[in-house]
Amino acid sequence: MVLFVCTGNTCRSPMAAAIWKSLGGEADSAGLAAQAAESASENAVRVMRERGIDLSCHCAKNVTVDLMAAATVAACMTDAHAETLRRRYPQFVYKIRTLPEEIPDPWGQNMAAYEACADSLERALRRMWKDGVF
Repeated sequence: MVLFVCTGNTCRSPMAAAIWKSLGGEADSAGLAAQAAESASENAVRVMRERGIDLSCHCAKNVTVDLMAAATVAACMTDAHAETLRRRYPQFVYKIRTLPEEIPDPWGQNMAAYEACADSLERALRRMWKDGVF
């Protein structure tokens, strides 16, 4: 299972997990500073719905030792996320990676920013799926 990690677990990581699942993979998502049970952002739900993916039931959660243990890979949106995970969970350093391109946070921005984020995620994840990276 790929654990996608971002900051708040309301935009990037739930979108990444949903895209990965749509490709046929097993995925979960979590944040480094999530407000537990917060919904996915409205724009994240909208942009994914336009792609035929439903995020309306997403509930944010924080990264835990159990999630890290269950993951084959912890795929981070930025190098800073990966570095934070390495400090918090040194026993899992071998599982922690950053996506091939850093994914900027669209939180609080307009739909164009969310569409660009989803495009970047889809491009990176499709390439990784095809190459068998995870």
